[in-house]
Amino acid sequence: MEDILSLVRLGETEDRRGDRARAGAYFKQAVDAVHAHEREYSAAVRALGAHLARTERFRSAIAAEFYLAASDPSALGRAEALFEKVPPEDRARTLAAKASPQGTRGKERGIVPTGSEKSLFTKAAQELERAGKLVGAAIHFEHAADLQGARALWSRLSQLSSSTTDHYRSGLIYFNLARITRETGDDAAARSAFVTSVRFLEEAADHFEAEGQRERAFDCFQVLIEVGKLSDSFENVLEGFVNCVRILREDHLKYFALEHLDDAIASASRADEPSASATLAREAADYARSIGLPDLARGYSAREGDLWYAVFEQHERRGDPPEVAENALLASILAYGEVGRWDAVGARYRKLSELDLEERRKAHYARASERYRGVPSASGAGTPADTRPPRDAQAIDIWKVDLLEWEERGDPMETTAEVLLNKKWPDVVRRRALLARLAAGDAEIARGNARIEAIRALAARLGQLQLYSVLPSLELLYRETAPQVKAAVVDALASLFFKRSFATLRVAIREPERIILDASARTLAALYFPHAFDPLSRILRETNDGAIRTGAISALARIDTVEAAEFMLGLLDHGSPDDRRAATDALSRAHGMRFVEFARSAWETLPEVQREALRTIFRARNVSPV
Repeated sequence: MEDILSLVRLGETEDRRGDRARAGAYFKQAVDAVHAHEREYSAAVRALGAHLARTERFRSAIAAEFYLAASDPSALGRAEALFEKVPPEDRARTLAAKASPQGTRGKERGIVPTGSEKSLFTKAAQELERAGKLVGAAIHFEHAADLQGARALWSRLSQLSSSTTDHYRSGLIYFNLARITRETGDDAAARSAFVTSVRFLEEAADHFEAEGQRERAFDCFQVLIEVGKLSDSFENVLEGFVNCVRILREDHLKYFALEHLDDAIASASRADEPSASATLAREAADYARSIGLPDLARGYSAREGDLWYAVFEQHERRGDPPEVAENALLASILAYGEVGRWDAVGARYRKLSELDLEERRKAHYARASERYRGVPSASGAGTPADTRPPRDAQAIDIWKVDLLEWEERGDPMETTAEVLLNKKWPDVVRRRALLARLAAGDAEIARGNARIEAIRALAARLGQLQLYSVLPSLELLYRETAPQVKAAVVDALASLFFKRSFATLRVAIREPERIILDASARTLAALYFPHAFDPLSRILRETNDGAIRTGAISALARIDTVEAAEFMLGLLDHGSPDDRRAATDALSRAHGMRFVEFARSAWETLPEVQREALRTIFRARNVSPV
């Protein structure tokens, strides 16, 4: 990329002449080419970093070294040379990166650190503790295997959280205190912290659901599962899984719901709760069948039959009444019968005939078993291979990540540094993170109207990252008073396809300034994805602004689910004239077929006003009503 190298040479020439402003402009123009070859791009970043250090833009200079560290081990050494000029957060990140080049948030649990790693993590923890960043310090003490140091900080945080009304944060802090206390061998104190954590998490989940923030309630239930696993409380595990599955089903995330059902079945089996496992397998079979996965449903039903037989064996071991064992065997027979496992059905009836029951029932079961003798099982009656997409095995320690987010308070310098130092991200993503951090540095020193423009540029850079982790930074920027900044933040949300994006949008649609409302309408139209249905339909209930309603309707028309199709068909019937026009126009331009199929199935029962709108839509899409 000769153009990039030419820009670097021009920048170096201006630097030698003493025109630092023009030099910086050339260097930034060079690194703006995020799709360039790595060799040329790294050269531009090195030149920019040196220029920023000469102009005393030290936090931006260290960002350049953070980017280069992925391929140049000496970069972190150059970053250390800037330690006297940067805040503790940057020093801690540099030390932690030297100890764990793959990134501390992605550091595997259970890996014992070496002596040098312990020293580096301890120094990083001390830097953050002195800066009052107790969450980050506690986590780095954990990485250093200093459990007592980590416990002391989690304990301090639990005391500080006693005055807050943020039950979710308190629940996470007490969970971290409980798990570390448990690792130190203080079981009594750990149990007390676990109980407090559960109380806070349940209260937080209730609050989030009441506010319509189901994704936040989901986080509470995920942590509740971990509480149950660590405290050997199956009730908490089951409560967490059941609610996680419920929320995922409501959000139409079918594969994730099935994955959680699989995990719930396995957890119940490990806890020696086969009855709960069998009940969950039945729920999984019914759900798989309802979403058009019959092979998977048969597999769950066969598994249910095996699990009910395990319940029978458990009753026998305990010496429970034969009537209790009888019920388990009958449930097993019903499950096997659904998939045509006739050999297993016959075997279970024979078991029933051997129980200590009244003779009439035993004789009935014996006769039933004979009817299945020699009957071949149905084809494919076993447990078929699971053809779902493979799941990501990488666990996220949400109890740490969410607390770090709270402690960093959306600081874009922190948000972007985390991406820069994480090698899992592609080069283009890390390059955009570098540009966003440079924009954050510009915004820090800008004043007056220049500051407004700098923050608008920062919002755009953050949006280009398209990562969930930038949402806290955009939420922070939205608190700025300038309408131009708020509008820029809303525009940036258009590329962030997460339910959390709607939290800011629901605030934006109540703003009086037209510039913000118009940006909200544009962004709403762009945010169409299956689990956006709930927030989009909620926004329609909350606003009367025509442009906002049109944007939300446009997005709903492009969500290809049965729920969205039913909603849009209803809008064509009882919506206002403006809503019906917007719906007709949006559905005419949509491509998904769920609405067409749903409308066809309901055609005979529809009033003429809906049929007329549907004829317009079908003509535009070149499909027939039947």
